[in-house]
Amino acid sequence: MKILVDRCDLQAYSDRITFKKEVDMSREARETKRIYMNVPVEVLERIDAYADKMSINRTAAVLVLVSQALDSQKAMSDLGELMKMYQAEQGKTDEQANGPKPERSTRR
Repeated sequence: MKILVDRCDLQAYSDRITFKKEVDMSREARETKRIYMNVPVEVLERIDAYADKMSINRTAAVLVLVSQALDSQKAMSDLGELMKMYQAEQGKTDEQANGPKPERSTRR
């Protein structure tokens, strides 16, 4: 089930814009765990600034930022795999067009 999560409230008296993001799980079905961690003050200040800008709380800001970082990392990994597949296919195409490459002798 997909739900929409408001990333900031739009009020008639406010000039803020509402951003919505689809989330692939309902609030009822989502299991959560509490974690405790130490965060450098500078990083926490950046998280708080992001949360204020987006009109969300700190927890939501951390979840959004971590999710974006993980999605970005997965995309880069997937891109690397796609490049390997492309290069393999390109090698096959070159071999079909030009014939097999001559084997090099291992003797000197």
